[in-house]
Amino acid sequence: MPYNKKLTIVIPCWKRYFIFNFIAQQLNNIKNKFRFVNVVVGISPEDEELENLINICKKYNFKFVYVSNDFLGSKLNDLIKSAFDIFPADEKR
Repeated sequence: MPYNKKLTIVIPCWKRYFIFNFIAQQLNNIKNKFRFVNVVVGISPEDEELENLINICKKYNFKFVYVSNDFLGSKLNDLIKSAFDIFPADEKR
């Protein structure tokens, strides 16, 4: 029986446009090499480089969600929940 692998990489991005651009290129290479890899990016709507970050996500066909730049645990929990909503885990095990 074939095993359907799925890996979702969740990455928060706040105020680090140049670093994120470099990481996005590398993640895109991985995503293209391994078709079972998904990428979800958490972007703060308050980010001063919001448009640039969104354009990078669109360029590499990454999913992105808006996550308020709140307390670390809160924003990461929101981001992980959003990733599960976008790419739900398989029910079969």
